[in-house]
Amino acid sequence: MAEPIPDDQWGLIDACIIASKKLEAVKTIMDLTGCSLNEALIAFYERYGRLRAEAPEQFDRPNREYWTDFYTDGPRPPMAEPGTLPDLEDL
Repeated sequence: MAEPIPDDQWGLIDACIIASKKLEAVKTIMDLTGCSLNEALIAFYERYGRLRAEAPEQFDRPNREYWTDFYTDGPRPPMAEPGTLPDLEDL
């Protein structure tokens, strides 16, 4: 990533991720860092995984449903693959 994301900017990105505003989150990452789309997607996936693991109750949709409307030619979200990040009801 070209520039690190300032700590005070993660709140905006986190709010987009939790609200399922995926494209807005990715665009914000790109704007803040100057990184490529692929780099922004990877940063988004990493942050999503962290948020989902630390505070799953903040999400209104299970993990599998979160990704149903997300398509990309870039890196695929690893947590959308079966068995990589279980939903609470799967445990």
